[in-house]
Amino acid sequence: MFEADLKNFFGSLDHGWLLRFVEHRVGDPRILSLIRKWLKAGVMEGKTYEESEVGTPQVKELVDRINLTLKGHYNYYGMGGNYQSLVKIYNKTKWFLKKMLSSRSWKGNVTWDLFDQIMVKYPILRPYIKIPYTEFTKYAML
Repeated sequence: MFEADLKNFFGSLDHGWLLRFVEHRVGDPRILSLIRKWLKAGVMEGKTYEESEVGTPQVKELVDRINLTLKGHYNYYGMGGNYQSLVKIYNKTKWFLKKMLSSRSWKGNVTWDLFDQIMVKYPILRPYIKIPYTEFTKYAML
């Protein structure tokens, strides 16, 4: 009988070892650079930024990174008349996250019911309008 302690296995992976292992399988330096950046990207919780030296992102960290990206996207594109486009981005992001979680799950596909439970615990930032129609005159230049 073989027994192993897998508790926090992905949270304690050494980045150097993991990158050396991946380099044997992936030859494209651009892909390796993206993997390196993804592993090193920290997590921002509230106003606190925590750098990542070991481990791979788990659900909370993935959602934090997604929310940080969405916040920037919503701030840039969040103008009156653009809400439907932001909702499309939000829905595509949810679909992609479900697909990614399904690929990481040992049990296979993550159902929408399970995904909704995950979203209650780790919600994705909903779309918002940064500049409503009423404030357009402040930014309009004729």
